[in-house]
Amino acid sequence: MVRINLNYLYKKFRKWKNGLSRNQGSILIQLRSGHLPINTYLKKIQKCKDNPCEWCKEREGWLIPKTVNHFTLDCPAYKEEREEMKQKLG
Repeated sequence: MVRINLNYLYKKFRKWKNGLSRNQGSILIQLRSGHLPINTYLKKIQKCKDNPCEWCKEREGWLIPKTVNHFTLDCPAYKEEREEMKQKLG
């Protein structure tokens, strides 16, 4: 059985995270935990009554839940931002 040294993974992540600003680090943790203030999470904590992506619902008629994956990878509303990020990250 392969053993994973969780301390090493955490230390590596922490070292990488320490290069980020407080705001960037906060957003990263929210992304990783799924606790961004987007509809799916807000519905879970009872701060909104439904969770479809407003952009997709209004323009495309789709009732797609606004999840972290949809928000960051699929939503047409953020296509330009994704392209810019891809160019910057290589």
